[in-house]
Amino acid sequence: MPGSVKGHPNAKREVTSDKDETGSRKEVGEQSATLASLFGALQEAVGQASDGAARLEAPIAGYPNFEHLEAEGERLLPEQLKAALKALAQSNLLRGGAR
Repeated sequence: MPGSVKGHPNAKREVTSDKDETGSRKEVGEQSATLASLFGALQEAVGQASDGAARLEAPIAGYPNFEHLEAEGERLLPEQLKAALKALAQSNLLRGGAR
C-alpha cells in the first residue's frame, strides 16, 4: 500500500507514506530510549545522594521493556550529558549541601 490516510474524519486528511511512518516509529523509539536512559541516570544519582531514601518516579519506568530502553538510550546519550549526570551524582547538589 503506497500510503495511508491519517487523522480525524473531520480534520484535514494527510496522506503519509509507509516510509514516513517507519521513520516516525524509529524517532519515537529513540526518544523513548533516551528518556529511559536519562531517567535511569537521574534516579541513580538521586539514590546515591540520599542513600536510597529518595525515589524518582515516572510512567516510563513502568514500561515492561524499560531496562531494554534504558540500555539502548545509554548508547544514544551524548558523552557530555553522561559526564554531567555522573558529576551531578557525585556532587553535593542533590544532598542539599550547595545552595
